[in-house]
Amino acid sequence: MNFRVCYLLDTLTHSGSAKQMSLLACHLDRQRFDSHVIALASAGPLEEELVRAGVQVHVIGRRWDIDPSAWWRLRQALRHLAPDIVHAWSSQANTYGRLATVGALRSISLTTRGGTAHDQPPWRHWLDQQLMRGTSVQVASSSAEFAGEQQTAAHKARYRVIADAVSRPESPLQRDEFFRRLNLPPRKYLVAAVGGLVPNTGYPELIWCAELLRVVLRDFWLVIIGDGPYRQHLQHLRDQYGAQDAVRFVGHRSDANQLLSACDLLWSADPSGGQNGGILQAMASGLPVVARDTQANRELVIPGETGYLYDLENLGQMTRCSNLLLSDPPLRQRMGRSASQRALSQFSVEKMVAAYAELYEQLVAG
Repeated sequence: MNFRVCYLLDTLTHSGSAKQMSLLACHLDRQRFDSHVIALASAGPLEEELVRAGVQVHVIGRRWDIDPSAWWRLRQALRHLAPDIVHAWSSQANTYGRLATVGALRSISLTTRGGTAHDQPPWRHWLDQQLMRGTSVQVASSSAEFAGEQQTAAHKARYRVIADAVSRPESPLQRDEFFRRLNLPPRKYLVAAVGGLVPNTGYPELIWCAELLRVVLRDFWLVIIGDGPYRQHLQHLRDQYGAQDAVRFVGHRSDANQLLSACDLLWSADPSGGQNGGILQAMASGLPVVARDTQANRELVIPGETGYLYDLENLGQMTRCSNLLLSDPPLRQRMGRSASQRALSQFSVEKMVAAYAELYEQLVAG
């Protein structure tokens, strides 16, 4: 039997949620699932990839956070498509999708990420909890995220954990090409950090550790790939630390995965409960990871085998682990191989797609 699935999200940019949605929509069995993607605000670079895979893309054109006309257009689009499953992938998409399906469709509703985000204003959190009554299942990407959502959810039985997937890396980028693309002076030691530049993601600590390692190793770069509203503040902080010669911000890069393949290590200080796509991609590219010790990161990084985990209160531990890996190429390469094997075997696209396909069929049958 062929099921129709509609994926809802804000835009088709290279965000973590959009990438996971695209991997899923593009790899679902066409004989079993008819996939459609609805972008609430605008399309983006992932549209071409989706269309090439035979996935139809629809753009609603939401202009403001609260846009009644966009809600109406979404409701009409869902009436026309008559999906068996509506699967939302962001906080905004969750809210709009739940409101648009209330009393209008016989569709089963799923949400992934952002459904009960703890940084939402109280009124959004309250509204989200009320709308959860019309949601069949909410999917978490890690056991840590699942546990956090369970503490605040009104419907505890409606959660499922399905790990994110990582795509196989492209051909490795040569080190000299890395420096040419970013217009950076060549250095011997190269560490990357990837993610949105927003508060409470640990970047100040990474900048501080980068300056310590520059003093020790001298020939060192920390390259921060990503952008966001916190960038100016972080650049000012870097200058206050005197770390201009150790840290470079390169903004959002469509070639981020290739850039990672030319680095020695990945750093991550993100405390969030969800899986970190940057960590997964770095591991797949053969990089050891030095990351903050969180429950979510323990599901990815095996200390002493694929990298190290550190306590945020012990930045000396992070610096020592990083120095050990950078100063010992055989150890770094051995851990990099283990990281790649773990990422590509345990977090494959095939596993993620099979888990969602099974969930969809269970929900429709039930």
